Amino acid sequence: MSNLKDAQEKLSSDPLLQASELKQAGIIKQAALVGAMLFTFRSVGDLGSMVSSISSPSDELFASHGYAAAVQGVIALICAVYFKFL
Repeated sequence: MSNLKDAQEKLSSDPLLQASELKQAGIIKQAALVGAMLFTFRSVGDLGSMVSSISSPSDELFASHGYAAAVQGVIALICAVYFKFL
């Protein structure tokens, strides 16, 4: 009996199984996952734009991409925390 419980606990901690049960988790949890992924990719894109604008003489462009990347990174982190822990 204990082997069965151990196998069930191991199976329930599998990330693929958790992802397949996302449909049953509800729209809010799905939206949190999508938001985390979207804002992570947008943040990385703005960081890339910021790095590529280092050689340009416009400090305003550099600052605007850095600010956007920071804000989007924080939003992505909040969404990821909500998805994981709530």
